[in-house]
Amino acid sequence: MIRPISPGVFALVLLLLAGAWIAVAPFVLSIQPLGAHWLNSTINDVGVGGVLIGVSLLGIVLHVAFGLRDLVSTATEAGPGDTQPEASSSE
Repeated sequence: MIRPISPGVFALVLLLLAGAWIAVAPFVLSIQPLGAHWLNSTINDVGVGGVLIGVSLLGIVLHVAFGLRDLVSTATEAGPGDTQPEASSSE
């Protein structure tokens, strides 16, 4: 079975969305007063959200990079003259 998206990338995207929500929640929910110095909880929320966003983006980039590395190594092993025969239908 070929999956369009791997479970690991799906989890990283969910982590990215959770980090984004944690970072913007104090402003969206009006916990942080407008024009005031940031509360300690706002600083904490933005910091934790930023870390979650960074970790998830790093994971997604590494997943894509390793996937491309495997794709290139598979193509290199096959050689330039090796091609897959086309499947012909006998109908």
